[in-house]
Amino acid sequence: MSIIAGKAILGIVFTVLGAFLATHSRLSALSEWRFRLAVFAFWILTRVGLFAVVFLILQFEPTSDVVGAYVPQAHLAMGGLWIYRDFVSSYAPLFPYALAEALKYVWASSKMVVVLAMLVDLASLPFWMEALKNLLAPLAARQACVLYLASSAPLVNVALNGHNQVWVSLFVGVALWLYTRRAAAVSGFALSVPFVLVKFLALVTVPAFLPRNGRAFRFLASFAALPAAVYGFLVLHHVDVFVPVRNEIDARTSGNIPFLLTAALGRLRWVAPTRAIDGVALLALAALAVWLVSRQPAMPTPAVLWALNLLILTLLLVSRKSYTTYLVMCFFPLCAIAIREGLTRFRAGLFGIFGFVAMIEPTLWFRWLNGQQFLSLAPSVGVSAALWKVTLFLFTDLVLLAFYAYYWRESWLAFRYATRTNFSTEMIEELHPTPPGPTALRVTLRRGPDSAARDAI
Repeated sequence: MSIIAGKAILGIVFTVLGAFLATHSRLSALSEWRFRLAVFAFWILTRVGLFAVVFLILQFEPTSDVVGAYVPQAHLAMGGLWIYRDFVSSYAPLFPYALAEALKYVWASSKMVVVLAMLVDLASLPFWMEALKNLLAPLAARQACVLYLASSAPLVNVALNGHNQVWVSLFVGVALWLYTRRAAAVSGFALSVPFVLVKFLALVTVPAFLPRNGRAFRFLASFAALPAAVYGFLVLHHVDVFVPVRNEIDARTSGNIPFLLTAALGRLRWVAPTRAIDGVALLALAALAVWLVSRQPAMPTPAVLWALNLLILTLLLVSRKSYTTYLVMCFFPLCAIAIREGLTRFRAGLFGIFGFVAMIEPTLWFRWLNGQQFLSLAPSVGVSAALWKVTLFLFTDLVLLAFYAYYWRESWLAFRYATRTNFSTEMIEELHPTPPGPTALRVTLRRGPDSAARDAI
């Protein structure tokens, strides 16, 4: 209970802090270098501070995938073994070897994995910031950055769990920055790196970047080059590159529609067929991907941000394996959608609650319910948790899915607006008081000369 209580306190504190800082009136008044200095200081205070308290002062050791998969596979890689052939892995082929180098030459401790995640997180910030400045506006980028740093979901994922989703976030951020500079080929190459370095799940972000015009071939060719070389090398050496797919094919988690449906119908002993769930999920993602690509504008617009949100949220809603940590791969676009209609303290606080729920939900699932694949209130299923824990967890899951649905809808509306509006390249910012509540910092775009209307991003 102490871990759950600690995370709950952390979530509440950062929800309040994020609502206050992201809507502070001085945010737009800071010079660029002062803002960057403040961001770095806040990053040190939160990420390095949490790491120091938990791992150096309290002397805890990393848990979860770090000791269960990352470090053991890195040690096997150090011994000269081949991934997929000599040991099973769910990750991309280069991931254990990258960790092995860090453990061998920098710090032979599982804490090194968390340090790497923090350094990657820091490296990703300028790319996301510049991309959001190009697509939205400077104030919007600043607000999104503050929401990101003050959200408990990426904080715990990076500085406590050391999960590799933030590695994906770095390369998605680089690809997005290159996309805003109309460098389709290089953007495709950057997006392919996590496909060979981190995990296959990075593929879900590709449809958001795929151009509809003649640049599509260059994008796809540059995206395919690195995977073709890496996976082609493994295939030539008779390595089965589909091992990760088979290793994950029966995995299930909480926090998705299939899980809750099974929980609701558990008394009827109803269990959804695994392949049927997979088919629906793949069909939904494929249909969404085709629709997004068909409406992708030729010029860089905020639509790419909303497309990323739609893809990741659809995956989390319909897939039977949908850890909330996957959100970290595209957390900046989620921060951006939270400010689309103007960032009041209520909206910032609501987003903070979303981050808190996303952070605490898997902890409750593992620690209260022992990671039950399909939960039921029926005693015969074998759930040993008290009824109040089961009830509270189910409520948390419902709230989480409600947040997914809400931000999915917001992203859907934003994408449709961004793809049908003739935006000019001029970005402007406005300050809109919202009496009697706190000041709402609202970011706007000016539409083309044929329209006098002005709408929030």
